[in-house]
Amino acid sequence: MISPRSSSSEPLVEVAVPLPVFQSFTYRLPDDMAGSVREGDVVEVTVGKKLTRGCVIGFPDRVQQTFTIKNVVGRYPWRSLAPWQLSLARSVAMDSFSPFGETLSLFIPSVNAPWRQDAQTRVFPTETTCQEMNESLLPVSGTNLLLFREAAGVSRTRIATLINRNTLRVEPESFDPLPLPTFPREIPRWWKIPFREEREVFLGDRINESIRKSQKMVVIFPDRHSLSWGQHFLTEKFPTVKLVVFHGKQTPRQRFVLAKRVEEGDYQVLAGTHPVLFFPVGESYNHIVFDPEERGHFSDRSPRYSSLRVLLEKIRLTGGRLDAVGVAPDITMAHYLSEGRFRVEKTFIQAKAKRVNTILQGELKKPLTLALRKEMAQVISRQGTAVLWVQKKGYSPALGCRDCGFFYMCPHCEVAYRYYKNKSVLNCSLCGRECLSDDRCPSCGGAWLTPWGQGVERMVHEVRRSFPGTKVVQAEGEGGFSEKEIPFGTGVIVVGTEAVLRETLLRRSLLFAVISLEEWVVLPDYRVKSIFYQKIRKALTWLGRDVKGEAVFFIQVSPHYHHEADNVLSSPGEFFMKELTHRKHLQYPPVFSILRVVATGRNSDARQRVLRKARKSLENDGFRVFGPLPSAGTRREGVFSDELVIQYAHQSLEKLYSLVASAFPARRVTGIRIDFEPD
Repeated sequence: MISPRSSSSEPLVEVAVPLPVFQSFTYRLPDDMAGSVREGDVVEVTVGKKLTRGCVIGFPDRVQQTFTIKNVVGRYPWRSLAPWQLSLARSVAMDSFSPFGETLSLFIPSVNAPWRQDAQTRVFPTETTCQEMNESLLPVSGTNLLLFREAAGVSRTRIATLINRNTLRVEPESFDPLPLPTFPREIPRWWKIPFREEREVFLGDRINESIRKSQKMVVIFPDRHSLSWGQHFLTEKFPTVKLVVFHGKQTPRQRFVLAKRVEEGDYQVLAGTHPVLFFPVGESYNHIVFDPEERGHFSDRSPRYSSLRVLLEKIRLTGGRLDAVGVAPDITMAHYLSEGRFRVEKTFIQAKAKRVNTILQGELKKPLTLALRKEMAQVISRQGTAVLWVQKKGYSPALGCRDCGFFYMCPHCEVAYRYYKNKSVLNCSLCGRECLSDDRCPSCGGAWLTPWGQGVERMVHEVRRSFPGTKVVQAEGEGGFSEKEIPFGTGVIVVGTEAVLRETLLRRSLLFAVISLEEWVVLPDYRVKSIFYQKIRKALTWLGRDVKGEAVFFIQVSPHYHHEADNVLSSPGEFFMKELTHRKHLQYPPVFSILRVVATGRNSDARQRVLRKARKSLENDGFRVFGPLPSAGTRREGVFSDELVIQYAHQSLEKLYSLVASAFPARRVTGIRIDFEPD
């Protein structure tokens, strides 16, 4: 073992690296970097044998190590993070219970070796530049060589020739941090703007205002589909505006080049999905987020951040304006509105209300009741479109024996297999395991294997049997169909899961039916009712907007659940007041916060031991902790998991984060992987 060494006389830096550990690492600065490194600088270091990027977050005077301290390898070709960016990264780390180094990596794009030298070089025009090339490609202040090559489409050989001719001048790139903006802080606003043409007017007015005031704008969309609409609108209506569009399907080089363009300030509007939040956009004053409640605004991997919460924190740090645009508020936005964190604005263009007739059906002896078939027949006779919303995929949620009660169950997850009749397979909705069904019951040998419950495939089968000759479109899963498949104006029925909840479809539909309401409200998740209510409010807003005649909203619900139908039909103010009061009593989000600590691994005793030890420590500090409990969150990886559920108030976040970091210094311990899922 190497003896401890004092490093009081050596220039040391504390570096946060993108690893799943709640600690930073100490490195020694080489002589050529000593005295020139500051907090926020991005450097390259080695962890083990791997070269990675990291951010300097401190300068220890003295450190005791039982191993040799490594040197910083060099400067990473990216702008230093400003103090406000470091503060935003710390906020995201605590809000998502992620290591600081992981959240800092969101602000630093990866650089590949072939274009590293270009990223570290800046080019400037000379007196002969305008004679050799288009001077609009190269401003007087210069530009990054990588950006210049991308815009001009020139090779490195051509660059060398231009330098030799004195057409270009090169210097090392400067990586000074972004200055802290001095924007005034405005109260964020929530707008109810449900229709696309209204959103186009709203977005167009905001862009015109930004151009007039020479302000930059960031627009966040929930998914690629809505981003495509926004990009098409902006390109068509504002062809002269400098637009940068970012999405996850772009190559690493494209992402880096776009981030460099934003860093240079070479944009007026930045549009994209949630990763653009971490671009160097300090000088952007206007921020617009469309449909902040949509699933695409939540990161599905660590750090598990929310676009809306990140934007709120950025506005708090840098000032500026934030507009959240939606169709109907979700429970979180309703809570923010009740606390005054957002100001309610009226609908931008007051849309004329569409009268919708609501029908409750209480007898569910068949998948398609007589009352629903009558409504569908009327729609088809009017050459209209009917939409049926089914909760489950496949043919049925289970397949079992009518004689002995046996049903197929996943041996790994202990839940019923979902039955897909079209493929003749059984599938587990949690882990994805598949198997084939038998001709007879494996338990008693009986011939009466019967599907239990309603799925999309079964409903499509029933609809085709009841309405032969009518066009039926099946929509299953995200983006499960193309609207080009639907011959609007000819009498068509669309059956699907959440894929049918589209503005462009429902606006041209005369009937929207919820098949079996109780299958939604009995799900074991406290969020189900508010999510379902918000989706229904959206559907009712869009339903029948672009067609003549009265539209119909049809709910199939058994008599025992009529009170749940009353909740669905209540006003937003009534529903959210009741739901928020209930959640406050239970100490549930969004009034309080919940953290799920999930331990994944094949050794059940090890999972339980790690979680019980953490629970004891957290309870000693006054937190309410439940578990260990079985968890379904990571079963698709083929292993079991357990979890702790921790309830806490927002003012206790910093204390809880410190305790969690102490209890789980690394997300992999003794063969167990730990994940944090805040609600």
